[in-house]
Amino acid sequence: MSKRHITVFSFHDGHDAGAALIRDGDVLAAIQEERLNNIKHYAGLPVLSMNEVFRVAHIEPSEVDLIAVVNLVRASPPRSKKTPSEDLPKEKLRQSEILRNIEDKKLSHELFTVENDLVFTADGAGDGLSSTVSICKKGEIQRIAASTYFDSLGNAFYGMITSHLGLKPWHDEYKTMGLAPYGKPQRLIDKMRRIIILNPDKP
Repeated sequence: MSKRHITVFSFHDGHDAGAALIRDGDVLAAIQEERLNNIKHYAGLPVLSMNEVFRVAHIEPSEVDLIAVVNLVRASPPRSKKTPSEDLPKEKLRQSEILRNIEDKKLSHELFTVENDLVFTADGAGDGLSSTVSICKKGEIQRIAASTYFDSLGNAFYGMITSHLGLKPWHDEYKTMGLAPYGKPQRLIDKMRRIIILNPDKP
């Protein structure tokens, strides 16, 4: 009896949108939309990428077992409602933490070799979270603390500073960083301390 393969199709429609096809844990094809439409940091439904990964992998949409969407914040963004991919088997769509759970299990199997490990993640606002602190014990990951998008220094604050400077947020932050050495931080340090408040009970 031949082994049944599990084929997963995934896409991201936020900034740096793209799509990927994975079979039995191996990446068959993955590409970002900007490579195909020449729009840097493209945000939106990656229709070109969706079609391209199926072409590269020589797989039909009907062969997909699962469609994994990693963004848990907006299951149905308004800008995507009018542009669905008619070929995708929508009954296989699952809006859940599938990929995050798969990655957690992979990490716990490959990296966590002692009885207790402390796991720290930091992101702009992936899945609505900015950072997490977890403990891995006997292959299981237990989250003990997390900060949300609203507490994100990078996404909610640094991006807004970039926008205030007349630059493009989530794109031109490197320019903001490049301007920093020319500033006079002592003039603003007290104001910044009133804006950024550390919580000793939930760092």
